[in-house]
Amino acid sequence: MFTKIPSEVEFQKRAEGLLLGLFLAQRWAVADGGRLPSEATLAEEVGRCILDGDDPDEQELLRRWSMSGNLGAEAGLSQTDLVLEYSRLGRPWIDARATAARLTSRPDLDPPLLRTLPISIACLGRGLTLRRWAHRVTAATHSDPTSQLAGFAVARLGQDLLSFGLEDALPRTAQAVREDAPESLIAALKPAGPGEGVPGGEDARGVLGGAVQALVGARAWEDAVGAASSRGIGGDQAVLLAGAFAGALLGVGGQVAGLDPEVATRLQGLARALLTHSREHANDPLPIPARISGAGGAGR
Repeated sequence: MFTKIPSEVEFQKRAEGLLLGLFLAQRWAVADGGRLPSEATLAEEVGRCILDGDDPDEQELLRRWSMSGNLGAEAGLSQTDLVLEYSRLGRPWIDARATAARLTSRPDLDPPLLRTLPISIACLGRGLTLRRWAHRVTAATHSDPTSQLAGFAVARLGQDLLSFGLEDALPRTAQAVREDAPESLIAALKPAGPGEGVPGGEDARGVLGGAVQALVGARAWEDAVGAASSRGIGGDQAVLLAGAFAGALLGVGGQVAGLDPEVATRLQGLARALLTHSREHANDPLPIPARISGAGGAGR
């Protein structure tokens, strides 16, 4: 556990672990008979968008996502899938999002969380930029403030886990979201009491809470992912999120040996490039602050 700022080597190790842990958890979920939600396929493209243009744009993200052809097995059933489909048909992103929201019966079961993880690496020390980018990335498909705040919480916790142990990262993230977030979301960032298991729930709070509790007491990456898998939910984002967080906090150990070397190299290279980007832009002017909770209409 860190009591001081980690070295550049440790930053790089943790950043690589964050992305590798997410990908390895996808393999774990599929091998366990699960399916991947479309959300699992979006994170890498967010990182590349940041490296290409510095400022994620909703329309550009939708173009990249809808052209990738890497949607999950249940494509077409979630709000994200519908937005991507309408984007392929040429609709502007706000129109695509609004139409999808009218047709989706449970948009809360499709939280836009995993896609914000590359922002954790790209915005070290730039809290306002992290908040703004997390909002844009989530607002591309979800207009409700809870989804947007949860996406910000995931990006912030991922960033805090690059520097701190879990006992320090959780309260730091809770403090960062406290001004806007409902108490239920803040509660998801608190370790469970003695004897309490990993909570269920497929909405943003349930996914975040499940991933957080899976980390509590875990000594290795597979401990956290296994604990999250105990929820027994098909296509569970909490398993994937726990894998990413555990990769940053604990490393992925020998799990990486089972990856295709080209995949491992690609993800490690992306993590390093995002770290370099973060360093190069550390002194950028501060963006205009914006409260997420009041931005549901236009998505800005």
